[in-house]
Amino acid sequence: MNRVFLFGKLSFTPNRLQTKNGTLGATFSMECLDSSGFNNAKSFIRVTAWGKVASFIVAQNPGVMLFVEGRLTTYKITNSENKNTYALQVTADKIFHPDEKTTNEEPIKSTVVDSPFMNPKASVTEAEFEQAFPHQDETDFNNITPIFENDVQLEEESDD
Repeated sequence: MNRVFLFGKLSFTPNRLQTKNGTLGATFSMECLDSSGFNNAKSFIRVTAWGKVASFIVAQNPGVMLFVEGRLTTYKITNSENKNTYALQVTADKIFHPDEKTTNEEPIKSTVVDSPFMNPKASVTEAEFEQAFPHQDETDFNNITPIFENDVQLEEESDD
């Protein structure tokens, strides 16, 4: 099972991405505190989102508290010497606002975006499965036009 849960602050304005076929994407960083209780160390974790999840996150401001549910994925980086390296990131499947106001009578209503789990079915078609869990291979990443103006900031913040 490959599931990741993050709770923390959006550390900077998300970078917008767009594939050649027009799919919106976003990269952003989550500032998360160590929950072990041994120290107050912060981690800055790179997250990527696509579709409706990306539309939601690009409208958020730095410092907002978020709960992200997703999965670990790898991405390729080609350096100036044309060598490939790979890095880990979280690909967000759902994003919640943990601080929405509720009444005592109602359960907490989080803002869930683009969740395949909201209306569970006994069976799903192959097309529905592919839409909920898109397969990404190397050719998908060749069609992305990244805008990484804040990646330097991400690297600087993560050196704390």
